[in-house]
Amino acid sequence: MPLTVRNLLPAALLGVWSCSTNDVDLIPQAQIQASATVMPENGGTLDLVVTLDAASTREVQVQLDFSGTATADDYSVSATTVVIPAGSLSASVTVTAIDDSEVEGSEFVEVRMSNPINALADANSVASFTIDDDDQAGPSIVLNEVLYDPSNSGLLGDANGDGLYVQDEDEFIELLNTGSQPLDLTGWKVYDASALASGTPRHV
Repeated sequence: MPLTVRNLLPAALLGVWSCSTNDVDLIPQAQIQASATVMPENGGTLDLVVTLDAASTREVQVQLDFSGTATADDYSVSATTVVIPAGSLSASVTVTAIDDSEVEGSEFVEVRMSNPINALADANSVASFTIDDDDQAGPSIVLNEVLYDPSNSGLLGDANGDGLYVQDEDEFIELLNTGSQPLDLTGWKVYDASALASGTPRHV
């Protein structure tokens, strides 16, 4: 009697499945860092570098988001999207400080990545740097006190403390520098209203 063997398995299970790692396009992870941690306000530049942990066969893009105490008036960026060509591991954009005369103190910037294309953005990766302000608060002069007619009662009018009362010598004007920097008063002149009209200072 002939023996008949029947295939009781579904056809799909009889097929052979294979793959090659060359067929799988791995999604790389992107990280960002700054080429320097401090950038001088006067002519300072630095690069923001985005690096992949593996090259991609596709172009990778990530958007840069800026935050911190510095504003757009304090720096400029060559681009806010970093484009990494296919097959490359990194690309960068340049940040340039904008010099001004405002006394702002040092300000910091933090940069994160968002909206990645053909990559994953490392959520914990942050590029941070500080813009070092080159402006300082100058002297600020206040007319603090004026004694224009000292007492003529003996030494009570000795305003300069030299032991003598001489009315012309014991008159004084006190100028107070409330700023953080010293000030050289060489060449300064003091006028009252009548002296100013005549162009003749009372004190030089």
